[in-house]
Amino acid sequence: MQKKTLAPILAFVLALAGCGSSNSTTNTAPTTASGTWAADLVGGTDAASAISFVTQFTVNANGSLNVTNLTFLTTLSSGSCFPNGGVGSGTLNVTTNNSGAVTGTLDFTVQSNPSGTTLHLTGSENGRTITGNWNLSGNCSGQGTFTMTESG
Repeated sequence: MQKKTLAPILAFVLALAGCGSSNSTTNTAPTTASGTWAADLVGGTDAASAISFVTQFTVNANGSLNVTNLTFLTTLSSGSCFPNGGVGSGTLNVTTNNSGAVTGTLDFTVQSNPSGTTLHLTGSENGRTITGNWNLSGNCSGQGTFTMTESG
């Protein structure tokens, strides 16, 4: 008699154990998001027609970025847009699923030094690539699309 009553109870407990499981977890600062990223911007005109830069950052626990390096690879930095380079800041909030795939959203701003030009990028991360849109305002202006690729 006890064997017949335990089987339905055991089946019920096992069914409950599977409830609430998920294939992904939110992780605001996976180590795969921190690193060195190369950005290529497409679109714009004149001084803003070919922008590329390399940046290095760490993603903090709250998703904010600690940008430790930002170097323009184009003549943009020597012109009126970013005469003395720029300072980067922003957020990168990501989700890592159980198989380790990373997806998320980037909001990244580069402010010229001295102030006068702002480059704003918004995009979506999928693995080691972020794609999206950019907007340049101030001393230079333009807009277009970009691709950032993590190099390490």
